[in-house]
Amino acid sequence: MFGMKQEFAEVKPNSTASACFSKSGVIKYNLRMETTLPGGRTIASGLIRIGS
Repeated sequence: MFGMKQEFAEVKPNSTASACFSKSGVIKYNLRMETTLPGGRTIASGLIRIGS
């Protein structure tokens, strides 16, 4: 919904997602992905740098 913060989203395979940021800074994120590896899931971390 408009104006609401959402801390997570599920994105289906072959789909995309977008995000809007209201101020500059660095955002840390984690992706939890299903995999065929033992355990069935893997986690990838990253950073988004938002400039002014």
